[in-house]
Amino acid sequence: MKKILAIMMMTVMAVSMFAAEAVSAERSKLAGELLTIMRQEQQMKNAFQMMRNMQQKMLPQMLEQNGVKMTADQQAEQKKMMDEVMNIVEEEMSWNKLKPIVVEAYATTFSEQELKDLTTFFKSPAGQNFLDKTPMLQQQMMSSIQQMAMNMNKKVGELIQKRALELQKKQVDQK
Repeated sequence: MKKILAIMMMTVMAVSMFAAEAVSAERSKLAGELLTIMRQEQQMKNAFQMMRNMQQKMLPQMLEQNGVKMTADQQAEQKKMMDEVMNIVEEEMSWNKLKPIVVEAYATTFSEQELKDLTTFFKSPAGQNFLDKTPMLQQQMMSSIQQMAMNMNKKVGELIQKRALELQKKQVDQK
């Protein structure tokens, strides 16, 4: 009797595990299809290009705001270094490396029906219109965010300079 009960429990567990894997595989398939329809690989490439452009604009502006003047040679070296950094970022964060992580996140976050509904939306004219306009939307936001970041960096730099002077003064006063 104990053997029969043990076999039945193991069978139930095996069937449950198989069913969970089947759902996961189906969800993963649906998630992968959704990401393809959402043009995620191209979105990633666009995001990296926007990051490159932002860095190329922001760093010289930040240096200028802080009174740092760079020679043409220094600017060329700075650009070369930033290009090398972005090449590493793009390689390490490539879509081929990220896709399994993103698929898993979508598959575990959304139900099978939600993935189907999202796929239907992004296949629709409204969904395609949304995808078509997303890069323009991101560019508009990036310009505003870039200006906010510049202002924030200026304030942070001023605070750091102020605190450094206060610390130096304290050290002098303690002597």
